Amino acid sequence: MNQIVRPTVLPNDRQLPLMHAATALDRQSALSAWAQYVSSYQSQPEELTNHRILPLVYHNLAVNHRVQRFHRCEELKRLYYTIFAENHYLLNDFKPVLDVFLQHQIPVVAIKGFAHLHSLYHHLGARKMMDVDIMVPIDYFYQACELLTDLKWKTFPCQPYEQFNHRNSHALNFFNENNHNIDLHCHLIHINLNPTDDKAYWESLVPFEFAGYSIQTLCPTDHLLHVFFHAHTIASWIAPLRWIPDALNLIRQSPIDWDRIVMLSRERYITSFVSNTLGYLKKTFDVEIPDDTLKQLNETVVCRLEKAVFDVFNNVPAENLIKQQKKCYMKIRYTYRQYSSLFCLLEYLKVISKTKHLWQVPVKLPLAIFRKLCC
Repeated sequence: MNQIVRPTVLPNDRQLPLMHAATALDRQSALSAWAQYVSSYQSQPEELTNHRILPLVYHNLAVNHRVQRFHRCEELKRLYYTIFAENHYLLNDFKPVLDVFLQHQIPVVAIKGFAHLHSLYHHLGARKMMDVDIMVPIDYFYQACELLTDLKWKTFPCQPYEQFNHRNSHALNFFNENNHNIDLHCHLIHINLNPTDDKAYWESLVPFEFAGYSIQTLCPTDHLLHVFFHAHTIASWIAPLRWIPDALNLIRQSPIDWDRIVMLSRERYITSFVSNTLGYLKKTFDVEIPDDTLKQLNETVVCRLEKAVFDVFNNVPAENLIKQQKKCYMKIRYTYRQYSSLFCLLEYLKVISKTKHLWQVPVKLPLAIFRKLCC
């Protein structure tokens, strides 16, 4: 199976000690890795992505291993508690939203950093949250958007929730006057935009407690699958390297159904995404991953469509409008993969025109293109 890994998905030689310092189970190994990292950056500036890992280093050394003194200890401590405060303020803004959602009986699922912070790290300073990620069923999505709007949360002018199309996107971002963000998901995986693709996740949810609220989150296996996929889909400035400590902690702290990993990867055509990241973990870190799981993933025949989607997500810069549209078409082609290419093209034209009927496309398509260029 031919695979291409975007460089930002994996740490470089100088970043690797940083990852070991943030994840090593042995106290001395963590200290040695941190000392090696510090010495390698004495004369050169650190990559921006590294700063998102530093709180995890402090958490591993000072909290997990109870080391009182180490290189740059005070700097990391200040960063740790700064992030604690920022996450605290973000979650305080989120609580009224959760109150209203639960009052209206909207099922809420904690995902990504929101879930990992409370389930894996148990301290608000360990992991910086750019936003609060939650998932709701498609049937409740627009009601949730209306409630957020009533609470003075806004979307970007070029992304009004009334025009959101769940056939074209997995989530919609909201922000408030404090510049805090909520990412409201109706799908878990970016390229699985068919409602039936999410059914397996909803059927395997587990309880999740947050500040006295009882909601739900993904099972550990589904969290791990999402971590592997998401590592390939975020821009380098968002620090995708954080998928490594998240994945390692999920595997070490929770029972993983490896057969389910293989099954869901195949059913959702994401084996390329999962096998690359999973294979790297087993080769590089102290973690138990069954050889048979990797063998099954690597022996999976990858179809042409999955190869195209994998290439788009790993090699196409998102800021290019033409390539954005290529990604949009590939999502639709994937979602409706059982239909003909002509059907998918027509669906694509309806999506980018923000129309429900094909006859409206000639009228609304030029306006949609103008908005894309101006947005």
